[in-house]
Amino acid sequence: MSQAFCSALPVAYGRVPQSHWAAFAQLVLDAAYEATMLEAVINARRGVSNIVLLTLLGGGAFRNAPEWIHSAIKRAMKKVQGFDLDVRLVSYGRPSMEARELAKELA
Repeated sequence: MSQAFCSALPVAYGRVPQSHWAAFAQLVLDAAYEATMLEAVINARRGVSNIVLLTLLGGGAFRNAPEWIHSAIKRAMKKVQGFDLDVRLVSYGRPSMEARELAKELA
């Protein structure tokens, strides 16, 4: 399995409105998911594993908007769509309706 320990911007911890974080937060999320997926491709090609576990980075206490997170996941998945990766979304507790919809969309 491929696993990368990543983080997102702590949007909720400042006094700046969430909307002002959008561009920077999206960049950080895009980079984290892309790097994770590209490393998964490397691992799969080495014969290590093709399984990738993804969480919704920054979706909890950091309050990154779900649409930012979902967009970053979709973007990263598109970049590696030609490779045989077994990508799984995981969550702490029951996944939200949005996360379940994302999983269906990516299936």
